[in-house]
Amino acid sequence: MRLLPIFLLLVTAVFSARPHDPWVSQVSIKERTRQLYVALHSDLWIMYDLPYCVFYLAWKGGADGGTLTNADYIKSDFKATPHTSTQFNPGGTTYFKQDNIDQYYPSGAVAKEIPNYYSSWSNYPTNYRAWKVKNGTQAVEVKLKYKGYFTKVNGQQAFKLKFSLVLPDNREIEITEEPEYVSGTGVGLSRKITIAGIPSGYSVMLHTKGGTGTWTATGVGSITGDDMTQTSDGVTTLSATW
Repeated sequence: MRLLPIFLLLVTAVFSARPHDPWVSQVSIKERTRQLYVALHSDLWIMYDLPYCVFYLAWKGGADGGTLTNADYIKSDFKATPHTSTQFNPGGTTYFKQDNIDQYYPSGAVAKEIPNYYSSWSNYPTNYRAWKVKNGTQAVEVKLKYKGYFTKVNGQQAFKLKFSLVLPDNREIEITEEPEYVSGTGVGLSRKITIAGIPSGYSVMLHTKGGTGTWTATGVGSITGDDMTQTSDGVTTLSATW
């Protein structure tokens, strides 16, 4: 019986080791609004783009992750109400940055175009998606539906993102992603991705290119080139080390 308090203390120490409080928070950054940072470890902070349900950024954030400053795009000639008056600036070594997603909000965008964020601009391509679906070899147009996140899993301090890919007939492919820091040689990240509801003959693909790390896949899915592909329900774990 005396071992029980010691065991609970060790478990508490492991899951209270997040480097920042709050360790999960929604912020705006220079490139986009509606981002969510997750401080997994002082050596590994990550960020998700919530409207597009995509893993966007991984970096060595230390104790604070970066700085909070006045938003760059607030100017006297900007008449529209900004999304937020402040922006979070990730600070530290960048390990990963999702390839091409910055097409939505390039550094050359002018202030008057900011209200059109995440809508169709004539000057910039907006058809990029990290998540894609195919029926056989035919691409299927899907909508992303963000469904929230959890900061406790099975009573432990862990992060889980939940969303779905909505097919043209309104069927939904449900997806959850659970990232975690992995200790060992270098800085490791594990992304447990669970997919349910893939119709027969369909495949779900996730673009993984960005940064210097090489992703490996275990479980149901596999990686070919820069894409992880999964053709049946189940779990795929993506891993990278920097």
